[in-house]
Amino acid sequence: MGIGCLARSFRNAFPVALLAITVLAPLASIRADDAAWAYTLRQAVETAREGHLEQGLDALAALSRRFPGEPRIENDYAVVATWAGDDRLAHVILRNRPLNELPVYVLSAYAKSLRNLKLWPEARLAYDHWLRQEPASITARIGLVLTEVDAQDYAAAEARLADIRPREMSPEQLPAYYLACGYIQERQQKLIQALDCYNIGLRSATGNRALLERRAFVASALGAPGMAERDLALLTPGVPETEHNQVRLNSDAQQVRWLHAEQGTERERSADAVLTAYGTLNRLTPPQELTRRYDALVALVAGQRMQEALTSYRALRAEAGGLEKLPSYVLSAAGQALLHLERPDEAVDVYSAALANLPENAPANARFDLEVSRFAALFDAGRYMEAYDLGQQLAGTQQPWIRPKPRLWLENDRFVTARETSALADAYTERYDAALDALEEMLSIAPANHDLRLSSAIIERWRGRPRRSAAEAQLVQDDRYAYPRTVLEGQIALDVGDYATAQRTLDTARQLDPRGKPTHDLERRLDIARRPEVSVVAGFARSDGPQQGNNSFTIDTTAHGGVLFNHYRPFATSHYAQADFDEGKGRDHRIGAGVEYIRPFWTLSAMAHKGIEQNRDVGFTLEHQWHSIDSLFHDTVLSSNSFDVPLRGQRVGVTADEIRHATRWRWNDGSSVTGSLGFMDFDDGNERTHASLYASQRFYNKPFHKLYALGSLYRSDNTLDDASYFNPDNDFDARVGLRHEWRLQHDYNTSRTLQSEFWWGYYDQQGFGGDGLWEVSVEYAQALNDVLEFTFGVSTGRHPYDGRQERSDEVRMSLRARP
Repeated sequence: MGIGCLARSFRNAFPVALLAITVLAPLASIRADDAAWAYTLRQAVETAREGHLEQGLDALAALSRRFPGEPRIENDYAVVATWAGDDRLAHVILRNRPLNELPVYVLSAYAKSLRNLKLWPEARLAYDHWLRQEPASITARIGLVLTEVDAQDYAAAEARLADIRPREMSPEQLPAYYLACGYIQERQQKLIQALDCYNIGLRSATGNRALLERRAFVASALGAPGMAERDLALLTPGVPETEHNQVRLNSDAQQVRWLHAEQGTERERSADAVLTAYGTLNRLTPPQELTRRYDALVALVAGQRMQEALTSYRALRAEAGGLEKLPSYVLSAAGQALLHLERPDEAVDVYSAALANLPENAPANARFDLEVSRFAALFDAGRYMEAYDLGQQLAGTQQPWIRPKPRLWLENDRFVTARETSALADAYTERYDAALDALEEMLSIAPANHDLRLSSAIIERWRGRPRRSAAEAQLVQDDRYAYPRTVLEGQIALDVGDYATAQRTLDTARQLDPRGKPTHDLERRLDIARRPEVSVVAGFARSDGPQQGNNSFTIDTTAHGGVLFNHYRPFATSHYAQADFDEGKGRDHRIGAGVEYIRPFWTLSAMAHKGIEQNRDVGFTLEHQWHSIDSLFHDTVLSSNSFDVPLRGQRVGVTADEIRHATRWRWNDGSSVTGSLGFMDFDDGNERTHASLYASQRFYNKPFHKLYALGSLYRSDNTLDDASYFNPDNDFDARVGLRHEWRLQHDYNTSRTLQSEFWWGYYDQQGFGGDGLWEVSVEYAQALNDVLEFTFGVSTGRHPYDGRQERSDEVRMSLRARP
């Protein structure tokens, strides 16, 4: 061949060679790369399968970073993550993948992870896709049953289980079926039915270890130690007694660990069953005995047997030689018992020790939960600023996301709890606006978060908004929150005088959690509200002028009977007043009796009274009090032979009929305005009209000290020029004031406060001109407990009457008891 022909051949072949170089060479490189990562993938999975999970996960993570989005790598990466128990990681890897693209081996692992993460709708979908690929898979169908149980949809679980026919199952599949059958019943605390499931399963799968363990557990909970003993003996044949007891101990300890997932009476029954089972464990070696006692303490707390738990805790502390020797989980349970028994100072110390004793490698949730418990104990102990600072610290240290590894972000379930705790810190220190704003912000993002919704409802109640609180509580319809919602509804009912609803909610609370502290608190408050009540208010004053009388003395006694038929409350009164005037002594003594008719948000009372001193007339008083909305309160009084007739007039037989109405507008917890109008028709021909306005605005708010700015206006007009009592044609009174409230102590049902007020103003009287006035008062109030309280106060001031300044000093006291 000639050179020309060779050249032509080369030119014709050049495009083909170029194509091979530019296309086929990269393809070969990709194929080699693909083979390399595929080999690495197989090696990583084998490494994990041999038990070296961390090394396998690290290798898979590196492959995922190098080849992002490669399905085969993601599939194996997620499955190995489930082997390592990292369900969150598996969810992060797969949550954006269409389920119909996942092979069965991935779906089976992923569905179980979603169950573990309590993502019930997603788990159901995963199992459904698995069944589309393998319609006959018993494992997938059983998984769906268990998902419904975990989601507490027991009817759906039983329906799905009923669709599975045991007769069509292989002997290897039957144990899973009967384990699911028993699990449904156990979660509903139907232990007898659970025992039946395990018994039937063991007939067809004799010696199955999982069924024997569950049957031993249920038998122990039912107080059938003989059956539990036999099953445990089958599990551990020929082993020493100490090891045999350890198996039994582990079985009961498992039930202790389950207690937190149960509620109310279910938890109490399970706790009692654990304690009964522990009572059968004898001849244990000292370490095992100590473990049993630790678990027994936890069970006592879960069963609301707090006094027994406290006794057990103190014995363990004494034997150990201090708090630092006790495990953190034991101290956590002891702290709950101390708070229940209203010993918050001890609880603070216990929770602090629990935090100190927590292992360094303890889960972050464990430390966080203890901090939240310590926060509650600090507030109950009255250490408000420490608690507030802790609440703010918790909110500041929790981020919405956790980044455990590069390019991997997980949701932080502690973030919302920390912000909720911070909001409660604001509420506990009466920063209600800040607390509700924070909760509202979170609820706008997660409107179905029932914990936040209940906290919002509780704070609205503390703020004095019962209707708003009830409306918020009604939005919480999840059965898991039935108990706290019921107790809150009972407390709201008592706030508004709805005794029938309060009793109904108490009955429900007793069914849900008869030993719970909120149940006892509601029961105690309802009992006290229905009790008879006696109150005595007395005062003594001296004045250096003639108008108000010198050496005046008043004492008012009221005795209320118990509430009858949820609506009626009888009462009797005694009113005595006397004072010295230039023209003689004035006295007024009246006795009366009446009844209150109580309905939600309003009360109507009627009373008849008879004078037995200088005023001997019969009189009637009708009073209606009404909360029209949460921020508006109305009080209307109609009275014949009014108690408000000046004593100087009563001395000469003057009486009057009266009507007055007051409305108070309270737009938040620190601001209110009260306006009133009144008319008195005296039998000496005088007619008096009067109007007043009173305003209060808090401008400094701390847990122990609060400051309010005050203001008032008053105007009256009289038609009679010359009466036997102080009777200006018209007068006007304008004042400004300052009130300081000092909370000396507050602990559950006891409190001590000191309140001081200073008023300065101007008084103008027609015909006599105007002049200044002032008054200073101090009052001490103490609640000795929830049935007995008293106050003691003194005041002094000056006020002009008929152009002359009069100085008056007063001592007053009151006592209220509900025996």
